[in-house]
Amino acid sequence: MTQVVPILRVADVDASLTWWQQLGFSHDFTHRYGAGTTHRFMGIRRDGADMFLSENRADATSPALVFVWGARRGRHRAAPRCHGRPTPVGP
Repeated sequence: MTQVVPILRVADVDASLTWWQQLGFSHDFTHRYGAGTTHRFMGIRRDGADMFLSENRADATSPALVFVWGARRGRHRAAPRCHGRPTPVGP
C-alpha cells in the first residue's frame, strides 16, 4: 500500500487544528523542534488519512492546493486562508 502524507505549512498549528476538526480530523501527535524553538509539527488524521501541519518554513513551502474528499460532516462556515485571503470551499 502506498500512502501520501502532505505537509502543510501553517502559522499556528492549534488554530489550524480547530479548522481541520470541523472536517472530521483529529489530533494524532505534536512535536516541538529542538530546545529553545517555538516551531511545532502536528499530525492529524481522519479515516486512515494522515496530514502534517508545520510551523517550520523549512518543512513546506507555499503555495499549495489540497483537495480533501470524504463524507460530509455538516455545514462548515470556516474557510481556509491563502496568502491572507479567504479561499472558497464547496457547499
